[in-house]
Amino acid sequence: MGVTAKSTFGNKPSRGSCRKIHCHKPWFDVDYHTSKRELRLWMKANLDSNVAKHQKSKLKNLLKRKRFFSETAKAEHMCALAKVDTPLFWKKCRPRAPIMDKINATTLLEGFRTLVGQSPPPIQLWTDHSAQVTESPPSHTLNTDITLAELLQALKKLQRNKAADLDGMKAEFILDVGESLHMPLLTAFNCFFAKGFLEALSTGVVHALFKRGDASKFDNYRGITVGPILAKLFTMILDKRLSEWVEQHGLRAKGQAGFHKDYRTTNQLFILRTLIE
Repeated sequence: MGVTAKSTFGNKPSRGSCRKIHCHKPWFDVDYHTSKRELRLWMKANLDSNVAKHQKSKLKNLLKRKRFFSETAKAEHMCALAKVDTPLFWKKCRPRAPIMDKINATTLLEGFRTLVGQSPPPIQLWTDHSAQVTESPPSHTLNTDITLAELLQALKKLQRNKAADLDGMKAEFILDVGESLHMPLLTAFNCFFAKGFLEALSTGVVHALFKRGDASKFDNYRGITVGPILAKLFTMILDKRLSEWVEQHGLRAKGQAGFHKDYRTTNQLFILRTLIE
């Protein structure tokens, strides 16, 4: 979970703690520590303050050069990584803050059980009495078999470098096998669609992601469920089919921007600002 650490506020850090702070900085390398050790030995043998000041300045400039070249190399590496692997680039740009306290696994389990057991909030449906619906839109297109084109479109959206499911399967397994797996997947998905979804594919593992604040409180964690990769692929196909059907028949709310293609928060902000002005 986390690492317990003692606070040193108001106390002078020990020599060992300074080494731990510097150990993760690449410019504090062996060359720097060797030069620093030689400077200390030289200062013990030579008491000339002017020469000592000059030697300290040389060590400081050495550290600046090492830091400059290290940060330059890191920036070049990140620029190259942004072109090759964008998700990994953002993970390295926004590293997670270390959790300085522990939370009991039982507390997390009971917290998520409480959330799952809660009854859903009441939904108030808004009815537009001015709108007249002459007939219900046809839904037979939703009940047709899943096609190979739909499967291929879902496979294109399947992302690599994601967490494995309970069976250890990752997206790379399906993507790297290639065409030989397309027809078995299509047959299985159409079987799910006609006879029902397997209960084994409805099970996922919940990971607790720390947000901010006190790490010992459950309210400061956000749960994310990692489900089976086959279930994810199957639901991606159904989601695209439903979204296209809703858009085609104009059943989506006009003011909805969430989970709506080509809509974002800026659309709502523009409408709100226009109404205010």
